[in-house]
Amino acid sequence: MLLNILENFESYVKDPLNPETRKARKSLLVFSFVTIIIVITGLVPEKIESMGIEFSKTDQHNMLLLLGFLIIYFLISFIVYGFADLIRLKVNIIKNFKQDLKDKYEEAERELSIKEKEYPLGTYLDVGANISIIKHHVDALYKSQKGFKSFIRIRVFLDIVLPVLISVFAAILVFIK
Repeated sequence: MLLNILENFESYVKDPLNPETRKARKSLLVFSFVTIIIVITGLVPEKIESMGIEFSKTDQHNMLLLLGFLIIYFLISFIVYGFADLIRLKVNIIKNFKQDLKDKYEEAERELSIKEKEYPLGTYLDVGANISIIKHHVDALYKSQKGFKSFIRIRVFLDIVLPVLISVFAAILVFIK
């Protein structure tokens, strides 16, 4: 049973994001942080001497708008990929929980069959006791899942919600300036 819980914990802690989602998140965060730095510090390049390019105020503003639209593009792609990964994660969690519940039920059945051997001829037909044995096993399963759920919430916040918040902040900075 402990081995099963540890195997399920491993499935919870493995990376919930596939490589495409990670690439989209990386691009989103890079463009978001660059944009935040440019907008807050006002460090919009006026010219690139090595290429002989000079930017007017309008060009600088257009460059910021371009960064804003790039952020929106990467935000949408990240949300689409991230949503698919969250669905996959939820399906895996449900699948693991169902397996754990089945294992707990089988464990409760074994315990009940031992009790029936201790009390032959059907004298151990106390339904309340049988229910309490099953309830004990299911309660133990729910308690073991609480830590996993907290871990998953933290992981989802750091991997998905925080990058979205940062990019929304960057886009707002661009479009209100």
